[in-house]
Amino acid sequence: MYDFIKNMIDKLPEDMIGNKPTPAPEYLFKTDDPDAILLSKAKSEEFHHITAKTLYLGKRGHPNLQLATAFLCTRVKAPDEYDYKNYVMR
Repeated sequence: MYDFIKNMIDKLPEDMIGNKPTPAPEYLFKTDDPDAILLSKAKSEEFHHITAKTLYLGKRGHPNLQLATAFLCTRVKAPDEYDYKNYVMR
């Protein structure tokens, strides 16, 4: 799994590099922004791809990721900028 994690981190967009104290911060489940802007098709596909990789990682080696990843899996159909920012360090 070390090679998988290193490869995943190396391929992340620059704005997703950083540290977080927990995989599921308190703002993760907030989705009620009526003014949220949907991601572009390219960024939406990138979000979906990263979410799928994180889902695999959570099942295979880091179960602490499963709660946050399960929620983000519900958002891959029409992700908005707020969903994307859940991956980005705040």
